[in-house]
Amino acid sequence: MAPDEIQSRTLHRAAELAGGAGALARIFCIPEPALRMWLAGRPIPPEIYLRAVDVITEYDGEAVNQAAPRARKSRQAS
Repeated sequence: MAPDEIQSRTLHRAAELAGGAGALARIFCIPEPALRMWLAGRPIPPEIYLRAVDVITEYDGEAVNQAAPRARKSRQAS
């Protein structure tokens, strides 16, 4: 997979997790048309790519933290 494809997929995933392009643009404090331009295939600036990675990482961290208490309860019930 080419680096630009990885960056594009990352930005799309971050937008999905954020609740859409508008929500991600607000998180990034950038104009939505700029974000949509990158989502449409324009080269993504490195700082935007890294911020998208941060959004995904935060989401994954929250998902793990929410799953951990359920896993402990499940083990205790066994």
